[in-house]
Amino acid sequence: MCSTGLGVSSLTSCRSFRYANLFDSAFAVWLFYSYRFLMEERMHSPMAVTAQFSPAIVGGLIAAAMTGFLMTHAPVSFVMLVSMLAFLVGTIIGGTAQVSQSYWAQTFLSVCIMPFGMDMSFPAATIILSNHMPREHQGLAASLVNTMVNYSISISLGIAGTVEAYIVRADHGTGSNLHGIRGSFYTSMALSFAAVLVGALYFGKSMGKEGWKVMAH
Repeated sequence: MCSTGLGVSSLTSCRSFRYANLFDSAFAVWLFYSYRFLMEERMHSPMAVTAQFSPAIVGGLIAAAMTGFLMTHAPVSFVMLVSMLAFLVGTIIGGTAQVSQSYWAQTFLSVCIMPFGMDMSFPAATIILSNHMPREHQGLAASLVNTMVNYSISISLGIAGTVEAYIVRADHGTGSNLHGIRGSFYTSMALSFAAVLVGALYFGKSMGKEGWKVMAH
């Protein structure tokens, strides 16, 4: 059971914190190992890799504008589910890219998709939590979600690093480093898939309870 001590229902706080844990765990692993994949396996310089992530700026702007629209035209649970799907698709596309493959084939698509997960999930999780808090404490919702985000980033990178270490230790042949990175990507995919399941369950329950209820605007 989860408890914030601020009058938030245990079920609601648990649900919001699960979202924060899962989506940012997946994102953190994807980001860290995407950089490592591009630098260590494709042998690109840090500046070149940074340039390859620049499409995320445009994707983030589009995602932010889209989030504002969806928040007033769709249930928050639907926005959360869409963001979880963006994480899952982005990690699958990026995590299965081949070393000899062109940047534009999969890596570019992954970089463009992932901002939709980040820009949609954090506001949705914050609203889910704040809607179930006393009015005098609603401003703390973003702080609570952000705290769980930071915890989840630290823990997930530790888990992914452990997976990588065990794979590299078991594989003494050529390409063991790539296999370790790939295993960490699979960890990110598993976290994203778990987030989609949680999001789908919540969306189904909210649809059954409230229907297609949107925020007042």
